[in-house]
Amino acid sequence: MKKLSVLLFSTLISILLPISLAQDEAEQKIAIVDVRRALIESEPMKKEITDYNNSISGEVEELENLRKELTEMQNTLTRESDTLSPKQRELLEQEFSQKRDVFAQRNNEFNSKQQSREQSFMEQFQPTIERAISEIMEEEGITLVLHWQAVVTTTDNSINITDKLLEKLNQASPAE
Repeated sequence: MKKLSVLLFSTLISILLPISLAQDEAEQKIAIVDVRRALIESEPMKKEITDYNNSISGEVEELENLRKELTEMQNTLTRESDTLSPKQRELLEQEFSQKRDVFAQRNNEFNSKQQSREQSFMEQFQPTIERAISEIMEEEGITLVLHWQAVVTTTDNSINITDKLLEKLNQASPAE
């Protein structure tokens, strides 16, 4: 008798659950969005990126010069290793090692600064992004917006609201 009750309950659940889920799906409109792409492609962000890149051009040039020096030193060590005395080779290797350490330190600092600036950009534009997504949800009757990376696959590209977000970001300015 207990097995029969469990079997009936399981059967009932297997019949009602899909019906319940279908009703929920009919009431929900789901969309996906790539916030990062919309932000990076937006005109306000392009301006911010251009201004920022102009402000760091000196650091980029310095890092590039250091990288070139290291490449030249490594080529010299490889090319002339047979003709250098052990003392000369040791001094050149020490100098190379020191410059490599300086380059690594400056490169890490630069990358850290880049990440911090990117985070700052995101925070600066976050209120505008949230407002724009809310407007799109209201206009389109969307009840759920997922980040595009959370979706494994879809055959319906019409649920992607990234371009609509991009349009709204181009019409707005940060912290408006």
